[in-house]
Amino acid sequence: MRVLLLSRRQQPARRDEGAVAVFVAILMPVLMIMAAFALDIGNAYANGRQLSVSVDAATLAAAGKVGSAIPYGQACTSTVLTSIGATGIATAEANAVNTANNKAGTSEPVDSVTVRCASANSVEVSVSNSRVVKTALAGIIGIDEIRPNSSAVARYQRYPTAGGLRPWAVCETTVVAAQGAPNITFATWLDNKQFGGKCLADATGNWGGVDFDGGNNAAGDLAYWTQYGYPRPGDPVVTIPNPVLPADPGVSNSNALKTAFASLVNQVVYFPSVTGITGNGNNATFNAVGVVTAKVCGIRYGNQVYNTGSTCWDPALAATVVDNKGKLIDHIQFRWVNYTGSYTSGSNAPACDFTNRNCVGATLLWR
Repeated sequence: MRVLLLSRRQQPARRDEGAVAVFVAILMPVLMIMAAFALDIGNAYANGRQLSVSVDAATLAAAGKVGSAIPYGQACTSTVLTSIGATGIATAEANAVNTANNKAGTSEPVDSVTVRCASANSVEVSVSNSRVVKTALAGIIGIDEIRPNSSAVARYQRYPTAGGLRPWAVCETTVVAAQGAPNITFATWLDNKQFGGKCLADATGNWGGVDFDGGNNAAGDLAYWTQYGYPRPGDPVVTIPNPVLPADPGVSNSNALKTAFASLVNQVVYFPSVTGITGNGNNATFNAVGVVTAKVCGIRYGNQVYNTGSTCWDPALAATVVDNKGKLIDHIQFRWVNYTGSYTSGSNAPACDFTNRNCVGATLLWR
């Protein structure tokens, strides 16, 4: 019997295994570069975005501080900016705000701050900053750090006269409370009861109405100013602050005024801010100290509520606006609006220093 010896032949190494190894070796630097792009550039981009937000906030705050420091009634000039130390004010504020927004919690002064007068009634502040972001992988291609940068320009507008004012005074204590809670609805009463105690004075027969031109208290004027604001072309200029802003001793029940009230709902308007009222009747005056920038949530007037389409009318608040006999009182409901950004942006950052009674909330990012 023949026995066959069977043997297994050894298989040669696969050629494709070596090819893969060579291919991976060739691609490794490329893969590392791609990883560097994904990690380091992504990190630098995130830092750049945060830097941009911080610089915007710092610029707005700096412009507000400088604008508030310019004495009321003085035009913006290079001499005035020098006299108040505008660059120092702007730099200190920009550094403080930029540091507060630094997620690392460390001090981060800005790179540069410049201040100039954009016009006689506006001051412009420019802020720029950069940040060193160390890389983790990009060092293999000679990039040890990335430096994102950002800059912004803001203007603080302050006018020596206030135009577009509605003829309804708001007690300053209410204004201060509203400034501190811009997402809460507040009420300003349309009769003199709001001024007793809250604004330190009372005047029999006077309501919250303002007679801007000190005229004959025509009902048509009150309705027009309510709907469109004061002044009309040719009307006398009203300057605020003003300790003798004339008060209107009576509120018309005209259909034109009712239409005007209805037109205010959801509008952002200006109201005079006052600390009190003195005198009686046609001789009464408000002590006007500033301007309220407010979104009108609705009005209760003459047993009727005007709040169609309102996004902030508060019925619970309306039920609390009563006299000492429990009778509902006519009032305007409003929310404070800051013009650091648009109202719809939801920004609650202060447009300027609220301790300055001349502030009209008009600090805007310019570019």
